[in-house]
Amino acid sequence: MFKKLADWARQKKPKRQELPKLPKPAWIPPDKNPWDAPVLDLRGATQHILSFSTDPKCAANAVSFGQDDGVAFTTELPESYRTVPSASN
Repeated sequence: MFKKLADWARQKKPKRQELPKLPKPAWIPPDKNPWDAPVLDLRGATQHILSFSTDPKCAANAVSFGQDDGVAFTTELPESYRTVPSASN
């Protein structure tokens, strides 16, 4: 029994898979984006992420995100009318 345990301990362990090196996030200046404000570019990290769901309804809803432009929410009112001052106000 000890020999089997010793043999098992000497086995080569699989190497851990290295995570890809992600580029540093960069700011996109206001003159290079449609929002006229600095925008943090996270595409280098977010384009390599996968998300999974065991709930078929959530998964089906998530598929629609790529085509959603937010127009469906234009008639909705926010639950709160509070505002947060910023340099762009």
